[in-house]
Amino acid sequence: MSRRKFVVTAPSALAKLAGFVVLVFIIMGVLFTVFDGPQHPFMYVITVIICIPFTLLMIKAKFFSVTVSGSTITVRKGLIRRFSCDVSDITKINWKINKTHMGIAENAIVRVGRKKFSVETLMKNSNKFYAFLRENVDPDIIHERRRNLVKE
Repeated sequence: MSRRKFVVTAPSALAKLAGFVVLVFIIMGVLFTVFDGPQHPFMYVITVIICIPFTLLMIKAKFFSVTVSGSTITVRKGLIRRFSCDVSDITKINWKINKTHMGIAENAIVRVGRKKFSVETLMKNSNKFYAFLRENVDPDIIHERRRNLVKE
């Protein structure tokens, strides 16, 4: 077992982008109200309906992390949802490897019983996590699916 410690996090640009979208919709609503008087209530309802998913995305992207310390994996999915597991508790890994115009994108969906989490190529330290899985998890648990690639 490896004794290294690292943290996999979502890119900070994702949370900033979601926050920017929410801010633009709020500013647009305020500007319409200030310069044109009160608007139809439906505009405010639509603004709230559009802002809620982006706010949730911003919170999830800001607080998502996978911490690996020795053989223990601690996953934080948002503000409150958190769980820990050992490498031996992993039941299945769906590993998708796609060749895109930007390069090779990998996505590892790790299942621990009924719980699951995903680590993608764009996340910080994702390469360390992929290497950790390859050296510490039984190869029979890993199910690879390759698209647009020549098999090695």
